[in-house]
Amino acid sequence: NIQRDTFVVTENYGRKQFFHIRNYESVEVEFHNELKENEDDDKSSMEIYWIGKENEEVLKGKTEYFNGRVRLETQTGHKFVAYNKDRSYRMEFFVTAPSGQSQLFEFQSNRILLTFKYLSLLPDKRVAHLFWVETIEGDKEKVHRHPVGSVTDGNAVELHSDSNHQFQAFHADENGNLERLLGTYTVTADRGGKQHFIIRDDNEEL
Repeated sequence: NIQRDTFVVTENYGRKQFFHIRNYESVEVEFHNELKENEDDDKSSMEIYWIGKENEEVLKGKTEYFNGRVRLETQTGHKFVAYNKDRSYRMEFFVTAPSGQSQLFEFQSNRILLTFKYLSLLPDKRVAHLFWVETIEGDKEKVHRHPVGSVTDGNAVELHSDSNHQFQAFHADENGNLERLLGTYTVTADRGGKQHFIIRDDNEEL
């Protein structure tokens, strides 16, 4: 399929105007630093790393203080992690946008730290696939599930989120199709707090 963008010139004669041409083979992610210097100088400058297949961390950029921005080209399903100077502050980000689209990530203070631990009762030790559930405003029937990670039996994954956000965990078949709902989890902790969830496989089929 041929992808086409339309650009409209709005500047007056003698002025310059710039257009951004999207790469339809990748996702453009933008990291926006909203951590102010007077909140904590050590946290206000963040380094951004891409996490590879072997969990290696590759430095991709750095946001300098409040309002700093970094743009990167990446792929759906990629994962990034950001640290402050002494690595005492850590945030993870999952790319869920499809190719040709963009996704914004923001560094904010006092988000809620979530822990999802998977305790399987099945002998084959399957993987739980975790999704953030987005309900389109004004349409409760229209729901989008964005993958945010997976966790094996006995292990846990940590995420940063906000109050009232909802997550779901599923089993999937060998082709990656969702086949079993393991649970729905709603964030109720206050901003800056922590909340722990246990994923089990004793719920009904999807």
